[in-house]
Amino acid sequence: DVILMDVSMPRMGGVEATRQIKRELPHIGIVALTMYEEQQYIFDLVRAGATGYLLKDSESSQIVAAIRAIYRGESLIHPSVASKILAEFSLMAQKKGKKPAWAEHDLTEREITVLRLVADGKTNKEIANSLDLSEKTVKNHVRNIFHKLQVYDRTQAAILAIRKGLIELDPKR
Repeated sequence: DVILMDVSMPRMGGVEATRQIKRELPHIGIVALTMYEEQQYIFDLVRAGATGYLLKDSESSQIVAAIRAIYRGESLIHPSVASKILAEFSLMAQKKGKKPAWAEHDLTEREITVLRLVADGKTNKEIANSLDLSEKTVKNHVRNIFHKLQVYDRTQAAILAIRKGLIELDPKR
């Protein structure tokens, strides 16, 4: 079963109507027919459960094709709207999946702090003093950094960290 719905309704908006229909009849496919191309409205309708989205100026053959596609369990979105939805989902994925560069190497925030100081040329003793840690703890952090970055010395660690964007050079130096 498929519902072709004009989402411009006087008492209830298309998003809420779609949400209620899907709650009561989850197996029903809904083709939203609208004049709106605003990204947020489209996104809200899709999130509410619309499986098709067509503009009111669509050809009758496009509307029939959409109804048939939805009936077969497919989704259909007007081409001029599809790029907007894809852009929104792409942005969401970037925001959701965006990790700091150092997290990709499983470095902790403390290890990044130590790595910055290593790149500044500080000794273990100087790092220990500035971070209020024991020198042994700093040595452990440095050893873990080498292991995680797969490097063998402080210079390699600093170069790799800068190259991969794990740390930035201090512009004042």
